[in-house]
Amino acid sequence: MNFPLGHQTGKKFEPELQRSILKDALNALYTIKEPGSILELPYRWAGDDSWQEHVTIEESEDAQ
Repeated sequence: MNFPLGHQTGKKFEPELQRSILKDALNALYTIKEPGSILELPYRWAGDDSWQEHVTIEESEDAQ
């Protein structure tokens, strides 16, 4: 799952998507057996991906 920071449960006003993400996250409590495991969910941010470039630029500036 690759969503912009602050939007971990999807876009606002999309309750079905938000509900699905929450159900999958809660189900992970039962399926993940190793501490530190990461479960990749199939959700993708539809539309403009320019937010990724913005975040990457800010992260590289912070490292300097």
